[in-house]
Amino acid sequence: MSGRGVHFLRDVTSYVAQTWPYFNKSQGGDHFLVMTNDKGSTFIRGAVPRLQKMTLVTQWGWDRSHIHLPGRDVVVPPMLKVTCIYIYICIYTYI
Repeated sequence: MSGRGVHFLRDVTSYVAQTWPYFNKSQGGDHFLVMTNDKGSTFIRGAVPRLQKMTLVTQWGWDRSHIHLPGRDVVVPPMLKVTCIYIYICIYTYI
C-alpha cells in the first residue's frame, strides 16, 4: 500500500475513533474494513496500528499472521464483470 493510502487509513480511523467513541470500546474489534482487489491489505496492520483488532475483508487469504488472521478476517473471491461470467457460461457450458 502506498504511503498515501496508509495516511488515508490513519486519518479515517482517527476520525471514526473521535467521532464515534463506540469504536474505542473494542479498539475496533467489532468493526470491519473492506479492502478488496488490493495487496495493500497484506501489510496494513503493521502500518496502521488501529487496524490490529479490526476484521479485514480481502481477497488475499495468505496464512501469515501479519496478512490474514483465520477466524477473524474474511476472504472473498475477486469480482468478475458480469459479461465475463456470461461469456464463460455461454462458451463452456454448451460444449
